[in-house]
Amino acid sequence: MKKSNIIMASAAALVALVGVGGLAFSTYAQSGNTSPSQNFFKGNRFANLTDAQKLEMQTKMETNRKTMEASQAELKTAMAQGYNAWVTAVKKIHGESAQILNQVTAANFTKYVEASGYMEQARTYSEKARTILDEIGVQGGMGKGMGMHEGGGMGMRGF
Repeated sequence: MKKSNIIMASAAALVALVGVGGLAFSTYAQSGNTSPSQNFFKGNRFANLTDAQKLEMQTKMETNRKTMEASQAELKTAMAQGYNAWVTAVKKIHGESAQILNQVTAANFTKYVEASGYMEQARTYSEKARTILDEIGVQGGMGKGMGMHEGGGMGMRGF
């Protein structure tokens, strides 16, 4: 194949790719709905749900979130009280055979506490970054890449 034909074919493919990307972007931008809870229900799995079913699902999700937050607070409090208190809390929340109990032992508990502290700092910085991005009008993170799309969470993308 001639070099000029390869260049022309490549240019045509690039134009087509840019066109499709532009169309997809404009379709998303025109929807004007960037609410994470609304975007959650945009996918095919939820397209046929009634408003009542969506409300029921949102209510269950909120209940699960509150339960998870309470469990995390309980584990954090127990962690501050030491290894034995933490083990008791883990067993209460996750069951007697929780896998984490095979991995975190009395010998490495202080390292686990240290790592948990770093994770808490990361969450704090991520929330601060999200607030700033929201203030300046950046929707959905730093670009495409890692994480869930359509405002579904999982941190900022594109790093």
